[in-house]
Amino acid sequence: MKSPLSVGIDIGSTTAKIVITENGKPIYGRYERHLSRVRDKLIGLVTDASEVIGEREFTVAVSGSAGMGFAQAAGVQFVQEVFATAEVVKRLEPDTSCVIELGGEDAKVIFFDGGRDERMNGTCAGGTGAFIDQMAVLLGMTVNEMDDISLEAKRLYPIASRCGVFAKTDIQPLLNQGAAKADVAASIYQAVVNQTVAGLAQGRKIGGKVLFLGGPLYYCKGLRKNGTGSSAWFYKDWCAGVDKEIFVIVMEELGNRLNADEVPEYYNEQLARYGSVQAWADAMFESSVFASREKLEAAVQDADQLEKDPACVFARSFRAWYDDKLNPAVKQFKIELKPLEREYMRAQMELLKNREYYPDANLTLRVAYGKVCGYSPADGIQYEPFTTLKGIMDKDNPEIFDYNIPQKLRDLYAKGGLEKQPVCILANNHT
Repeated sequence: MKSPLSVGIDIGSTTAKIVITENGKPIYGRYERHLSRVRDKLIGLVTDASEVIGEREFTVAVSGSAGMGFAQAAGVQFVQEVFATAEVVKRLEPDTSCVIELGGEDAKVIFFDGGRDERMNGTCAGGTGAFIDQMAVLLGMTVNEMDDISLEAKRLYPIASRCGVFAKTDIQPLLNQGAAKADVAASIYQAVVNQTVAGLAQGRKIGGKVLFLGGPLYYCKGLRKNGTGSSAWFYKDWCAGVDKEIFVIVMEELGNRLNADEVPEYYNEQLARYGSVQAWADAMFESSVFASREKLEAAVQDADQLEKDPACVFARSFRAWYDDKLNPAVKQFKIELKPLEREYMRAQMELLKNREYYPDANLTLRVAYGKVCGYSPADGIQYEPFTTLKGIMDKDNPEIFDYNIPQKLRDLYAKGGLEKQPVCILANNHT
């Protein structure tokens, strides 16, 4: 008698996947964009997979950001995706130190050394597959085309990745000034790398054996290149002498502005050891592997050496000091400041009645000019320039905040006749 098959289904924000294994070995798999038509895509994947399963017994589990509602409706097991990833990596690649996964609208970093530490982005899709899709549209090409030209880049530009709006404000002037699209494409990928490291690693060392997972890292060669070879780009424009001068100025200013009991303990230890900030800086820049590309690349596989490197020790010490001493005070200050800002604005509007007041562009609707149009993110895929009420209802899922349709829309849809009613539009601008 044959052993039961195992079926795994993952329904993400932009793609759906299904895999069938027999005795732990994959015998069938599909990985496709669902183009926001989750139910239709899932029915198609399951129908095709049923031909492989036939009459055999099988077990099934579901994961993914859009998978919980389906699992509950079908009465099957749901497994949280970060937990599922960690368990599979632990089983198949037990010597892994870190996993970096980029999805359609989420990003994850899982650290295994020193106890498991799982981190995931919040509600913003900056630095994910959706962000890359948006940037490709801005460049007027498909993601595949953007990926290909990124490999021809000669330089990098600083581009924001936390928000697509800010990224566009960085990119459009570059294009207007004649920057090569290859350089802009590579810069977009570097922004994604920076966002992952800064937003998720948050100062924790990424080293040892690192696994890249997720569609963007699998399909985008340029992104993998930036993720594994970004030191060349960094050192091309980095000057150790200037960086050391800045270090000395900032550290001396820190000591002048704070009392001895307020600065990090590590700061006082280094001053006691070297006698001055300048001597401390000279010693650190002389001995740290980060002071040159050659030293870093020679040491990158030696986790112990990197752990003890003076630049790493400095960064960890100051990060711990910030988290323990400064951040709680900053958070409390912001809580107290918020109602005062409202009172301040109310007082201004009451006193200066004839003054024109402009809204905060990050918190209110902005008006931009562009053209309503669809776009093609990949060969053979074309998005219409509008979404219909039926399209919205096809994604309705009360279990997921982003897909929980207001009851009023449900009621209107149930009355019939409004299926083709446009409710949203796509344009080549951002508001």
